Amino acid sequence: MIGGLEVRVTAVGCRIAIPDDPAYRPFIDFEGLRTGPRGDISIHVFADSTPSVEGLPEVFDNDETWKMYRADGGYVLSFSGNGLPPREHILVRADSGTRTVSVHCLDVMPGAPEEPPLVFDPVRYPLDQILLMNHMACRGGIIVHSAGFSLDSAGLVFAGMSGAGKSTMARIIAANAPEAKPLSDDRIVLRMMEGRWRAYGTPWPGEAGAAARGWAELRALFFLARDSAHRVEPLSPAQALKRLFPVVSCPWYDRDRLPGVLDTCERLVAQIPCFELRFAPTPGVVTLLRDFVLLRQVG
Repeated sequence: MIGGLEVRVTAVGCRIAIPDDPAYRPFIDFEGLRTGPRGDISIHVFADSTPSVEGLPEVFDNDETWKMYRADGGYVLSFSGNGLPPREHILVRADSGTRTVSVHCLDVMPGAPEEPPLVFDPVRYPLDQILLMNHMACRGGIIVHSAGFSLDSAGLVFAGMSGAGKSTMARIIAANAPEAKPLSDDRIVLRMMEGRWRAYGTPWPGEAGAAARGWAELRALFFLARDSAHRVEPLSPAQALKRLFPVVSCPWYDRDRLPGVLDTCERLVAQIPCFELRFAPTPGVVTLLRDFVLLRQVG
């Protein structure tokens, strides 16, 4: 379960070696796999090379890791595995809505001849993030490069590019507001659910290692900037949108999904208070957040 979406993974004619990754541990429910419903995203894993990209028009080339191709009724992803051992090569076929996905692992791990082939769990970063991004594109959800906390029952999200201070902010809040519940220190899913925006934790943490399965009602979105003092400045929707685009995991290359993501971003900044938060890495920023944001702005 990621971002409030159930991602159901089923092995077909093979076994999946699932590493004990602390970041993913809270998001995996083995009992639910046996007894739960079909899932929002249904993934079947095979140890073969059934799909082919030959003749398919290329949509995007990530250079080092993966490519995307347009296929009838959906798309195909090809992962070369550079920098992702031992997952050297996988092919993924998904329908246009990214509800039904087949993952074909071309490389298997050594095992006994009488046992089904063993494959390293392919439904990890970056594949799971790409599938979730595509699935939510037309369903009112986005993945934002950000840290997130529930503080005094308010969901606060701190967005920024690498080096902006997301993990630093997460450590400061964790050390000085022990009652705060961390969601993530690097990527947050934002979705409109039951008429309200929610911030969900993800299994893709940053340097602080925060990765929680929980969610909080989103009350404010901050764009981080390092400074020598603490200061919060409100942003207009137009200003916030300009800050938001660079930190959203967005399929800019995909003409079918891009409009949905842009629409979600526009609705988000129109409905949620947005601010620039300039901060120094000191405990005083927690006091500022409690006083200025919770009491005056979104309390």
